Amino acid sequence: MRTRVFGITLGLLLVAARSFAAEVDAATKPGEAWKRFETRTLSEVDSLASLAPDAGLDRFGGLSDRKAKATGFFRVEKIDGRWWLVDPNGGLFIHRGLATVRSVDAPKAQAAFDAKFGSLSNWAAQTSSFLREHGFTSASGWSDVDSLRHAVQPPVYARMWSFMANYARKRGGTFQQPGHMGYSNDCIFVFDPEFETVCDEYAKQLTETKDDPWLIGHFSDNEMPLPAEALRNYLKLPVGDPGRQAAAKFLQARHGADATLAQITTADEAAFQELAVGRYFEVVSR
Repeated sequence: MRTRVFGITLGLLLVAARSFAAEVDAATKPGEAWKRFETRTLSEVDSLASLAPDAGLDRFGGLSDRKAKATGFFRVEKIDGRWWLVDPNGGLFIHRGLATVRSVDAPKAQAAFDAKFGSLSNWAAQTSSFLREHGFTSASGWSDVDSLRHAVQPPVYARMWSFMANYARKRGGTFQQPGHMGYSNDCIFVFDPEFETVCDEYAKQLTETKDDPWLIGHFSDNEMPLPAEALRNYLKLPVGDPGRQAAAKFLQARHGADATLAQITTADEAAFQELAVGRYFEVVSR
């Protein structure tokens, strides 16, 4: 069987089973050549039928027979050489989340929603139960967590934020790309001195759920660019831009005051990426 699809979520395609021989033609990015891939569907994987349903899980979905220290909140711990999520009861936790668990804001969808659920609270209760019954432990990114977390037995959830995008909207000089914000030369504004001040103010919103044990964490931003040629990109920003100044200082420290673009090495690019990423997470995590 052959079909054509654009995208990278090939595992979700519903194609006819044929002993793992189903094929799809797919392009992983706009403008790229179509290539043929073998794919599988859940109905083709015989071993799934032998999997036992979840058992022995605590109320948060953690393993009740593998315990670490309970702190009342989600955290991480390295146990026997492996990093684990630990749930509020101390159970070692395997996160299985489903993204975009929410209603659709369209007239026909809203009519169907009202007929089936009647209210957001009923939807939240039924949806939370549905997730648990089907093996999910979490409502992940882009979900309606403000409704879901008020259910009697809520799913574990994460909150979506936009520290860089929020700052970028205030600063200006950006544009919209499919699914995320675009930045000039693919250069995020992580070296701007005002970035940290704006983040401090923006972060005050996080206090609303700081005492909620069902909160597993926060997404700080979505799909920020940081390509391999980031150092070159920053050095091409306008004179006076804080990002260009940071890149110039970095290059001069490695190659001298008269350093040029031609002297940039792969190691320089990797080290500058580390500098930019480190600065971003230093600010938003604090």
